[in-house]
Parts: sequence; structure tokens; C-alpha cells
Amino acid sequence: MKRTFPDRRGWPRFALFPFLMLLLVTSPSLAAVHMTFEVPSDGQKVSGISPISGWAFSTTGEAVTVTVQIDSNKPTVVPCCGERQDVANAHEGQGLNSGFGQIYNFNILAEGNHTIIIRVSDGNDEEVRSHIVSVVKPGGFEFASRLDLTFASAAIANTTDIEITQAHAVDKATLTDQEVTLRLAWQQNTQTLAIVDSENNGSSALQSAASATDLGGAQASVTASTPGLASETATEIQLSFENPPTQLAASGVGILSGWAFSPNVGATYPPTIEFRIDGGAYKRLPCCQERQDVANAYPGQEALALLSGFGSIFNFNTQSSDSHAIEVRMRDGTGAEKSQTHEVIVVKPGGFEFLDQFDLSTAEAHISGRSLLLNAVKIRDKATQEMQEVFLRYNWEPSCQCFVLQGDCGNGSVEPQEECDGDSLASQTCQSLGFDMEAPEQQLQCTPACMLDTTACTGGPRLLVTNSASDSVSVINTATNQVTATILVGEEPHGIAVNPTSPTAYVANFRSNTVSVIDTALGQVTGTIPLGANRGPQSLVVSPDGNTVYVANDFSDSVSVINAQTQSVVGEIAVGTAPQDIALIPDGTRAYVTNFLDNSVSVINTQTGMVIETILVGEGPDGIAISPLADAHLAYVANRLDDPVGTLFAIDTTSNTVLGGPIGLGFPTKVAFSPDGGKVYIANFDQISVLNPITKAVLNGILTAERPLGMVVTPNGKRLYIALFGEDGGGNLVQVVSTLTHSASTDAIEVGTGPFGVALVP
Repeated sequence: MKRTFPDRRGWPRFALFPFLMLLLVTSPSLAAVHMTFEVPSDGQKVSGISPISGWAFSTTGEAVTVTVQIDSNKPTVVPCCGERQDVANAHEGQGLNSGFGQIYNFNILAEGNHTIIIRVSDGNDEEVRSHIVSVVKPGGFEFASRLDLTFASAAIANTTDIEITQAHAVDKATLTDQEVTLRLAWQQNTQTLAIVDSENNGSSALQSAASATDLGGAQASVTASTPGLASETATEIQLSFENPPTQLAASGVGILSGWAFSPNVGATYPPTIEFRIDGGAYKRLPCCQERQDVANAYPGQEALALLSGFGSIFNFNTQSSDSHAIEVRMRDGTGAEKSQTHEVIVVKPGGFEFLDQFDLSTAEAHISGRSLLLNAVKIRDKATQEMQEVFLRYNWEPSCQCFVLQGDCGNGSVEPQEECDGDSLASQTCQSLGFDMEAPEQQLQCTPACMLDTTACTGGPRLLVTNSASDSVSVINTATNQVTATILVGEEPHGIAVNPTSPTAYVANFRSNTVSVIDTALGQVTGTIPLGANRGPQSLVVSPDGNTVYVANDFSDSVSVINAQTQSVVGEIAVGTAPQDIALIPDGTRAYVTNFLDNSVSVINTQTGMVIETILVGEGPDGIAISPLADAHLAYVANRLDDPVGTLFAIDTTSNTVLGGPIGLGFPTKVAFSPDGGKVYIANFDQISVLNPITKAVLNGILTAERPLGMVVTPNGKRLYIALFGEDGGGNLVQVVSTLTHSASTDAIEVGTGPFGVALVP
């Protein structure tokens, strides 16, 4: 059975890591044990996931033991000791391996003051330091799944802080939405812009499915419970490199962390965990700390999985502002090893390694989309005392519950989270993006937001959108993102699919009980296929050879089989109750149908027309998508009514079994894979979740203005088109999103009312 990866954002209360950042150190004293408690400083305000760190060594050469205690809680041992060249330089060569530290989610504590006590002992001598810190937790939540800035405003306050009003924190556990006013300030010891104050505005509101639209006759209801992790048994090295997440920005003092263990006979403990950057020399990552979440995922192997956490604090500003490959490797002493590599984008303001001044006295602050923008910030490099005035952009990141510095759009260099920058187009042309070959290369442009502007390109794929309340299909030019035609079809069109071998599209007309046939070259309906006794067609799919269309009929608990050549129904397959969505594996030999009221997925052998398996999933399965990679054998199902607020299930299409436990999401409806199979997009209540299909880690969230439904990614993988169905089907927009920046690449496209399904015509 494949393993379930614990959610990287569900941090254990103590995940202990040594500290590798460059800070000032003190001079030697006469005591045998020397130590400095560096982060957080005494009196500091803390929020989210932050380090507790410092350095310690004994002049006798004896190993030291470091413990940390918060208030009256039980002390916990901190593994020690990581390399600290700065300490050795200040202590005549002693203390090279002296760094200690841990990562801690301060939001599990009550708001207000708490005492952190660090004790260091070499068996004879002991040193104790204590710092009082003040915990700030936006919304009062232990872990926020999102900090929404869509309707927020920002301003400089008292020349030193940034005040953000009308932000919304969303609790991961309950989806409670709380409006908050935040105050941010620069923290020199961690080189970050941190939340130092939060005030709740009014009462919180739990987002409810009571108003969720009936998307095909099934009524929605929600109950509350917490889904558990499925039982797993490890048969090989288990390694999860969690932070920093791949393809995300890192700046200042950040986290290198994850978990690993080996079930191999003869494996040594602790294992060797190492990391390296850009293929350089490996450096040791201390292991192993308690990870109860990992132990919970491996019943029967709890002892191995419990002490599996590894990691370190790292000053990313010691690297260049660019994309860097960070590899983490585990070796278990038997000759077996495993590694994972993340591409991480380092952003360092001014190109400085360490700032000793972050001056907001003449700066301006405002919100744009999901970003906090700061203009005219004066910064100073500690080493050279060089001053610069810079423009900075911060996004809130769930993995650290903090604001993370993003790439510098407008500097002429295309950074990994930018599509282009100024005149630099990252070697992209109209042709490379899939538009007509005769389009001159110079037509492609770059917007001020560092996104590719294709409006001068010609040709290319067209987007078809079903408008359920307008009984029509909108045709969109994906170069200009303009509607070029509107085609009238049957009553309440839902699903749409394009024939891969001919210029033909098929539309499921939910109320007409028909399928409209559209000639995509002519842009008109050329036929209508009645479904007979089959009623409520929801979705459809075309076989890879283009000869057969399969239609899921909600009210008839069936799948109609249509001969694409004769445009007639040639068969009917009984499935579960209220089928909603249908998908084919890449070779077309099996179809998977979600049964909304049976909480199941029917597996159809398309060669025999028989249901060969029924897979039990979560409550109210709606959308389903299957990886386009033939060797992936992977499907994802959105369970709209599952506890507590909807879940996502993974299915192995080889064994037709559920992989691991459910992934909690906010009322998921539809699912789509990227063309390369590397990402899964899930339409939720008011956002699109971006998932790594292998690790099941939620990589990002894309905010949407109204209820999203159908989604499709362009063949080049750069644009995601989202049908915004709206409250009670009253929407009339399609949102266009960059899959690289996860933000809107253009204004939303106005289409008919109730946009439901989307499909691309090559």
C-alpha cells in the first residue's frame, strides 16, 4: 500500500532543529558552559512557526545537553550541535559545532506572554537563560489555511510598522473566517517581516454549505468531524522533504526540514540526513526529533516513525537571488539511500546577506491581489553599511504562517516566480506558447506584473464554456481572452468535451436530456442526439480514438454510450445513484464515474460495457480527474459533502483502491490535472487548491471571486481557465490564472450566465 504523507502544515508541537544563521556572538567567560539564547529575543512578539535557537558548548570538550521549556510544560531535549563558524571565530576555535534550535508553532499557545527557558549542561556545569515572549495569533487560530488580502488595505503606521485592515484569516480545522486588523514589523534576528499584533473585527463566520448550489439535483449538507490518516506500512526508506516547499520563495532565516525513517533490517539509528545546494558539498542535518503526526500515519511502526524529524535553520540570504536546487538525502547504513530535491527561489533585498536597517519612514504600502507591496523602503547591509531604496512584495505563506518576500518584478531578470520581466521574455515566443507559426516573435510582450501578454498573437487554442443559465456555449480566443462567438445549445448545458480526432465538441444538456454536437471549425451546432429514457446528462468524455462518447446521466443512474460517427446512442450502462462526472484512463479502456448519492466510483470496462469495480469514497463524490501520464495510474475524486467540509481521495487505477487517507478541503467540486501530470487543481468554495499529486501536499491556493466549477489548463501548462458559476448559478465570468504565479493574468472574461464546464479546442 502506498504511503500517506503527513500534512507539512500540521506542525508538531516541537520539531527540533539546529541553527545555521549568521549572528553576533558574545565573548568567552570563565564558565565551562558557554551559551547564548538568540531567537526569539527577550520581549519579542512572535506569531506562527518560528525558531527558538542559539548556540552552546563546553570549554572542557564534553558534549552538552540542551533543553527547552515553555512556561510550566515538560522540558524537551534539543539536538545539538550544528556548525557555527562565527562562534568558533569569536572563541579561539572552540564552539564550531555549537548551534542548537527548534521550530515551534507559537500559535498553539494562548495569546499573551509566555516564558521560554533554555538549559545547557555538560554534566558538571549548567547555564540557564529565559526570555519572555508575547504570542500573536491572527483570528485566534492555531493554524490558518489562508490569510486573504483580497479586500484588505495597507498603510505605514508610526513610520515603523505596516497596518493591514480588513484581512480575513481562515481556520484550517473549521474554515471559520475571521476579519482581522494586522500590524507587521521588521524582525532583524530572523530577517523577516513578522506579525506583531492582530485584532479581531466583529464576530467570526463559519462558511457553510447550506447555500451551496444544487449542481445536478443532489442537495448538500455538512456535518463536522475530523478525518483520520489511513494505516500505512513502510517497506522502504521513507523520506519527505517538507520545507521550503518546491517552487516557492525563501528569504532571510528559513527552515530546512522534513522527516525520514528506514524499516530496513540492519538500518542504523540515527540515520544520516544531509543536504546540499546546487550540487555542492553535502552538509549534515541533525536527526531525529519527535514527529507524532508521522507515527500516527504508520501504525505498527510507530517507534521508527516517531523519531523521524530532521531539519535546520538556514539563512537563505547567503545564496544568490535566483533559483537553487536543494537536495536532501537519507542513508540508513545498509547501503540504501533516498533523496528529494526542491527548486527554491531565493529573494534577498538589495542583494544583501544581512540587514541591520529596514526603514519605513518614507515608504508606502498597499495591497495588490494577494500581495503586500512596499515602495521606497530604505535598507542597509550590515557588512558594508551600503544603503539602498527598494520595492518589496510579500505574500502570506501557510507553511510558516508568515509573510514571505517574493521576486522583484521589474528588475529585468526573469525570476522563477515570474513569466517575464521587462523586455526579457524567458525565451518564450507566440509560437512556443502554441499560437500560429506566422506570428512574429516580437509580438509577445510582458505586462507590468511580469506576466506574458499574448494579445498580439494570433490563432492558437480556443476555449469553449457552457453557460448553464443562458443555454449557450461561449467561444474564447485564448490569445486575446475575448469572446468571439456564442453558440445556442440545449437547455441548461453542463459538461463539454472535445473530440481529439475531429473538429467536434459535445455538450451535455441537463434539462433537455440531449447532447448537442458542435462543429468547432464552423462554430455552430450540426446535430442533436436525444438520450431517450436517460435523463439529466451531467458530464461526458470522448474516447482517445474519437469513436465513442460516454455520458453520465444524473437522474437515470446510467452512462449512455454514443457512436460518434452515427451520432446515436448504442448502449447504456447502469452505475450508482446520481452519477456526476466521468473520466477515462489514458488508453480509454476504463471509465471512472462518481456516484453522488452512493458515495462511490463505478469502474467501467469500456470494451465490454460492464461495471467491473465499485470503489467506496467519501460522501457526495462530484468531480473526478485522471492523470494524463500513462504510468501514473492515479485518479483524484472530490467529495463535496465529506466531513468536516469536503475531502479529496486518491485512487490507484491499477488496483482500483483508495490510496491513503482523505485530504481535507473546503467543499470541493471539480478536479483537473495539468497536462504534464505534475499538479492537480481542485475547485473549492471560493478558491482553487493546487496539489502535488504524489506527495498530496497542498502547494498553493488561488482565490476566486465566485463559486468555481469547471477548469482546464492550456496545453503549454501556463494558463488555468476557471468557470465561475457564482452564487445560485448567477455568475458570468471565466477567470484566467497563471499557473506559475497563481494569480490572475488578465481581467476576468465575461461570458453567459452560470458558466459550468470548459474545454479547449486545439
